[in-house]
Amino acid sequence: MKIFGINFGKKEEPVQKKSIKDDIEQAKQAEAVNQGVIIFGESLDHRISPQKSYLLYEKVSIIFDAVDKVASKGADLSLVIKDKDRNVVRDSEILNLLNKPNSMKTKTSFWNEVLTSFTLTNEAWFVARGNVKYPPLAIDFIEPYDVIEISKSSNEPMPMTIKTQSDKDRRTYYRELIDGEYRFFSKDGLNELIPVIGKNYSNSWRGMSKLSPLIEEVIHIKEGNKHNRALLENGMNASIIIAPDNDEIDEDETDDLRKQIKAKHQGSGNAGNVLMLPMSFKLVDKSASNRDMDYMQLIDTDESRVFRLFNIPLPLVKSTNMTQSNYEVAVPALYSDAVLPIFNQVAEEITAKILRRYKLKKGEYLTFDEFNIPALNNYQVKLMNELIKTNSVTINEVRSRGGLEKVDGADDVMISANMIRLQDEKNLYSETGE
Repeated sequence: MKIFGINFGKKEEPVQKKSIKDDIEQAKQAEAVNQGVIIFGESLDHRISPQKSYLLYEKVSIIFDAVDKVASKGADLSLVIKDKDRNVVRDSEILNLLNKPNSMKTKTSFWNEVLTSFTLTNEAWFVARGNVKYPPLAIDFIEPYDVIEISKSSNEPMPMTIKTQSDKDRRTYYRELIDGEYRFFSKDGLNELIPVIGKNYSNSWRGMSKLSPLIEEVIHIKEGNKHNRALLENGMNASIIIAPDNDEIDEDETDDLRKQIKAKHQGSGNAGNVLMLPMSFKLVDKSASNRDMDYMQLIDTDESRVFRLFNIPLPLVKSTNMTQSNYEVAVPALYSDAVLPIFNQVAEEITAKILRRYKLKKGEYLTFDEFNIPALNNYQVKLMNELIKTNSVTINEVRSRGGLEKVDGADDVMISANMIRLQDEKNLYSETGE
């Protein structure tokens, strides 16, 4: 059987036999593609592989917090289909699949994984199960670090062959040009690998991690955590120097004294202990305090840079900015600047690459229900109150801004001076003959 130019169901054509050495070398090259390169120096080529992006996400709390704020809230959005006139469809075969993509994942957990991946790496990978000529029966998400390019033409960045090495999918996918667009199918024609790629690295078709311009800041934060842990374990700022005031002590006595200080001050359980020394000492150097304060200020600045890069409003995460007024303004900004743009990018690609198999009507697309976001309810009510104070507005126009249905008798324009209906004003003039 031949579908889309691929002979499905037949044995693959014989290829030239390779040695074990060739296989090992190819595996090394494939692995190298996925490891990423970080080069410090004049080139400033800070490239972060998907694997390293996820590692930093798991080990640096600031990265985890920023990404989770976007992904978790995006995963809670209610999915709908809209047409070019913005009419809403809430119940369809498409939405049933996207709300329950497979037997192992709920809608929230599935979309959390997808949006985490795209926020971190500018990549999300799907495998659509079922005959590639018909609507998919299920969808699996594949982490970007489990997707490896196998073969590539020398004159184009997109590979000819891609392999997945996830527990959810271990297959080889082959590129085909269908209706002017490249797609990746398994040999049996029962699986399609679908890439969703955002901003690219230069000279590459893979996604550019948002952590790439943050490499220095992330390293500062990691080293800052080590610095603080060392202070806790050692019990004293290492840059503070003390010396005997009068008597000299030998090397053995110095070691005993050092052990005594550590025994009394090392670890959180010794905080506040009083240390009695056998002789008087003088303070030689305490200049470390300023350096420590400078370093902590650096860490604070780097954390702010991380949140700003992910478009997280600082009043949501920094106590110095967390006033009631700032917080109320920051919640809508989190959605408008961070959550919704990420979701819309993924939804647009899903519309083009997955929903095409459902033969959507022209102009239909996947999006979210903007009126079913609890965190924005107060914001929408405030906008409705502001709108009703303006000139030439109807009650139904106000209701539509809050996602409410139209009601009878609410299409007359309101006059802002006394808020009576324009129709009543006309009737008054008619009765008086004026």
